[in-house]
Amino acid sequence: MIRRFGFIFLGFLLTTPFIAYAIFNFYYAGKIIPGVYFGQTNLGGKSVAQSLDIINRTYDTASPSSALTFGDKNFPVTAADIDFTYNALKTAEMAYNVGRSGDFISELITKWQVARHLRIIKPIYSYNSEKLSKIITNVSLQLAKPAHDASFSFDSGTFTITSENSGWIISEDSVKSQLLSKWSKFDYSDITLPLIASKPQIYQADLQAINDAVSTKVTTLTKVTFNNKSWSLTPGQLLHFLTFTKSPGNVTVSANTTVITDYLTTIAADLNADSRGEVFKTDNNKVVDFKPSQPGYELKVTESAAAIAQALELTTTPKSVALVVNTTPAPKSGNEYGINELIGEGTSNFYGSIPGRIHNIDVASGRISGALIPPNTEISFNNLVGEVSAATGYDEAYIISDGRTILGTGGGLCQVSTTLFRAALNAGLPIISRTAHAYRVHYYEPPVGLDATVYNPGVDLVFRNDTPNYILIQREIDINKNFLGFQIFGTSDGRLVAMNGPVVTNNQPAPATLYQDDPTLPKGTTLQTDFSASGADVTFYRKVTRAGSVLQDDTFVSHYQPWRAIFNVGTKE
Repeated sequence: MIRRFGFIFLGFLLTTPFIAYAIFNFYYAGKIIPGVYFGQTNLGGKSVAQSLDIINRTYDTASPSSALTFGDKNFPVTAADIDFTYNALKTAEMAYNVGRSGDFISELITKWQVARHLRIIKPIYSYNSEKLSKIITNVSLQLAKPAHDASFSFDSGTFTITSENSGWIISEDSVKSQLLSKWSKFDYSDITLPLIASKPQIYQADLQAINDAVSTKVTTLTKVTFNNKSWSLTPGQLLHFLTFTKSPGNVTVSANTTVITDYLTTIAADLNADSRGEVFKTDNNKVVDFKPSQPGYELKVTESAAAIAQALELTTTPKSVALVVNTTPAPKSGNEYGINELIGEGTSNFYGSIPGRIHNIDVASGRISGALIPPNTEISFNNLVGEVSAATGYDEAYIISDGRTILGTGGGLCQVSTTLFRAALNAGLPIISRTAHAYRVHYYEPPVGLDATVYNPGVDLVFRNDTPNYILIQREIDINKNFLGFQIFGTSDGRLVAMNGPVVTNNQPAPATLYQDDPTLPKGTTLQTDFSASGADVTFYRKVTRAGSVLQDDTFVSHYQPWRAIFNVGTKE
């Protein structure tokens, strides 16, 4: 009897904790366990919905905003600046999930620990890390003083070493950590920006040890060459081509191929050229006399950069480096190009142009004339013309910029692009990119709607040679008669071009003339800077067919704004 009672008692002792635990879980089913707090508020025994209401009330009164401070400077950061938001639902769910891991032993331990030591739930939040980083970076740019390594310089013929400087930087990670830590505790006090000392890597003494070697490198190599052309290199440029790296015991010198590549890109614009040719005689649109005149050249930038880098890293630096260029030789026979007949042409008139505009038309069209374009190749007007600047031979003339007609380098190029556009249209070639002018320009009419504006970079005229042979673009220009034409020669594949239009709609009269004071002009002087033009929407159509099949079915739409005439009236005494 006593033994039976003992077993019963032992069973009672063993099962009581489980019964108690079961009762505990039953009572707190759907409720947060005791000992879980949100701030100073006990959430124990409350449902998720009840906790959500408490947390929402706390969040509704929160207004996250702190200032990053440094001395007397303040840089405020608000919740809106970084898309910072507290998430009440996730916070309430996290409180509810305490002690509900799904593992009996783990849950038992957690509930015991929470009952003894409490568990304070921190707010769940989200923010835009990129925006916060940008704010800290902007502050750092204003306050930080980066360290500067000692460096070489070459100025006015003197080769010198500039001393190093120590500095300080702002720790982005530290600022982020402090801000988010404070806001997670509803603390919106100021944050003193932490500064970290920044030391240079390379010192004046380091460079002094390699002074003679570097000086020799940047004063010995003087140019890069191709055929009979050369491009000068200054010691200052060559110093930029070099990178100095601190290694244990000394400073090593190596060539910076990225900087060299950037430099060679500018040379490429001057060196690169398409193969050239010229039709000297035709008979009823058939080519009688065509001759290749110039091979094509393309600078191999990567290989040339490697050649310059190798020269700078040699113990004995050469005086010049030959550029690596891919040459497309002109064939001995013109028949290899297939320049057999006229396949399309376009014309325009530039009567009334100022001398600078006429000069630019002559220069730009001359750079295009003779271009030989391989089959299955896109033709970019901007690439054909190259860099447009005073250095490349262009004058100032009127251009459209920011909604105004102003004097600018290269004015008149749109006369050339418009004429080439018309030739490509009539040749039946696919038009890849074409942009109409902002307003109607009298140089290009009639017909209205057949113009193409260009501006490098960004706005280009692009078409494709989709014929099986080369095409040759050749100009015809008569300065005295204000005439420009482009002829496209190649081999006809039997395509036919049908043009319809233009269809003009939405005609709008030009706005009233504007007279505005100009203190730079003498009093009594009037200068017209914009010319009136009516607005309209213009559409024309082109269908290109071959043997009954449609190759191109194009609709070209131009929207021209009404444009007012503007006169500047001088007020200068």
